[in-house]
Amino acid sequence: MRVALVNLPHPVAVVRRYMCSYNSPVFLFPPLELLSVAAVARQWRHDDVLVIDAIAERATIEEVVTRLRDFRADFVLTITGFEIFEQDVQAILAIRTALPQIKLAAFGHYPTTFPNETMIAAQLDYVLRGEPENTFFELGQALDTGGPLDAILGLTYRGTDGSVQSTPDRSRLRHIDELPFPDYSLVNLRHYSEFLLPTPFAVVQTARGCPYTCNFCVRSYGQKLGMRTPDNIVAELADLVDRFHIRAFRFIDDTFTAVPQRTLEICDRIKKNLPPLAWSCLSRIDTLDEVRAGALREAGCRRVYIGIESGSPRILQAYGKDYGVELIPQMVDLLRRNRLEVGAFFMVGHPEETADDFAATHRLVRTLPLDYATVGKTVPYPGTSLYEQYREQVDFSLYPYRNEWKDPERRAELDGWEAEFFRGMYFNLPYVARHAWRLLKHPGTTLAAGRALLPYMLNRGSNSTRHELV
Repeated sequence: MRVALVNLPHPVAVVRRYMCSYNSPVFLFPPLELLSVAAVARQWRHDDVLVIDAIAERATIEEVVTRLRDFRADFVLTITGFEIFEQDVQAILAIRTALPQIKLAAFGHYPTTFPNETMIAAQLDYVLRGEPENTFFELGQALDTGGPLDAILGLTYRGTDGSVQSTPDRSRLRHIDELPFPDYSLVNLRHYSEFLLPTPFAVVQTARGCPYTCNFCVRSYGQKLGMRTPDNIVAELADLVDRFHIRAFRFIDDTFTAVPQRTLEICDRIKKNLPPLAWSCLSRIDTLDEVRAGALREAGCRRVYIGIESGSPRILQAYGKDYGVELIPQMVDLLRRNRLEVGAFFMVGHPEETADDFAATHRLVRTLPLDYATVGKTVPYPGTSLYEQYREQVDFSLYPYRNEWKDPERRAELDGWEAEFFRGMYFNLPYVARHAWRLLKHPGTTLAAGRALLPYMLNRGSNSTRHELV
């Protein structure tokens, strides 16, 4: 089978992941989930495989169609985004119109949550619900042999009468070591980077899922952790160094530091078995301590991103964060003392959040010695408990896509809070003084980040993608 994995085009650079999608004006990550399926297609099935990263290559949908036609693709699989879901469906429809003979499939959070609706809107042949690799493999085998589809778990498909049908859900992968390493040979690593880290750059996922109970979060396939062993992780990193000469990477786990001993073991193996590499990871305030922070730094970690979300104890509790706000400055100071850069994520707009709650967040962000920070308006995504709790206040439509609070006055208020946050963070004299050397050393990146940030500071930001401006 001739298989094409397509990261669909979009007018601005976006990163699509199962758990989120975001605007990336000064960095770009490879399409890891697609590369994982590509590895299954090549190594398990020995398919002819093409990866088209239209975001990295800045390709139009017309160019994507031309490449699919030249490749003579039999099967096309893509991952959809969140706020760009409608544009992604339109791109899939363009492929369907131009190449009606191709089998089209998609995966992602929305296809998993709304498989029937996605099948109909995008005129798909298949939706791979949840983790895609094993479902893709079994589907490929059935297509090769003419075998039945109703035995393939996690699959939504069209029956012989054209109706949409679904098999039971597939159990989560708990031992990710079973999967082949994502196939980076199918993309050009020169396209990818993280803000102010060296290149070539890659991303690595050591675990899927997140055990915490933040009620706004779409987790990577669920709450239960599926984990790779430290030896398997280091083997992938060694392969990336040997074959692709990477100098930096991001551990893209939802919470890399979730399991203390495992974090220490991974760091120890990186330190002992790999050349010096610069890397970053995502963490959580209550999963850090002096030992873990020191281990991160000794293993080459340069930057830790933490989800702070709010400076209001009441709103932290409302989001399902079960720690006190007083822990936040302590842990930021801990990271800085260990010479780790700190990036922080905030949100404004919990339905119960008041102006006083936002003022507490604004005060906090101005006092924390952060290196980077971004804020996003709280989005109640279907599939989260936040959405279920407040769904009567949400105006949601899958296609055409719309997901916002119904109250227009509330939406305007949140736009103002967002702008005020960015001004408080980046027009803050202590921040500018602390980072003046970095701003001057990297003028191109500074200007690019400034251009992306300015519309939000002026309350003119686009709602088309949830942004991560760091």
